[in-house]
Amino acid sequence: MVAARDPEGRRRAIIEAAGQLIAEVGVGKLTHRLVAERAGVPLGSTTYYFSSLEELIDETIGYVGEVFVQAVHSLSEGIASSDDVAASLAELFTGQMRDAKQSVLMVEMYLAAAYRPELRPIARRWFEEMVDLLTVHVPGPAALAITVYLDGVMIQAMLHDEPPLGREALTDSLRALLTLR
Repeated sequence: MVAARDPEGRRRAIIEAAGQLIAEVGVGKLTHRLVAERAGVPLGSTTYYFSSLEELIDETIGYVGEVFVQAVHSLSEGIASSDDVAASLAELFTGQMRDAKQSVLMVEMYLAAAYRPELRPIARRWFEEMVDLLTVHVPGPAALAITVYLDGVMIQAMLHDEPPLGREALTDSLRALLTLR
């Protein structure tokens, strides 16, 4: 339960709970009641901090986008210390593929942005950050192709009980994409 005297903490708890629920039930099934229960706050808190469910979803998508951007920055550190960009990316994404909720959350973010153009900059930001990160290590066309490819890999991982590509196959695919100029 979040302390009543910490309005920013309560607001953040509501947004984080909404993000967890979006990964579990999707944007379409999100309700103020579900979010309040998950956040451990009174139902009235969700409508006090967010005038509508749409506003709560917008704020949550923004938060999710920031979480993904931070993940890209963490990824940057791993790649910078590696001699083998393809193997490093494969290692990191093999772990990510096993986190189905993260994949679902990414897809939900994309779908929300597809239906609501005002959310598109948020959804595109992590993608653009990933391309920028890779461009430091590989040519621009390869960075773009790898980012698009990894998006597709994450979507497919969400749809399968086991990731469709193992680390070795993923590394080989990334090595091929690295040759693009």
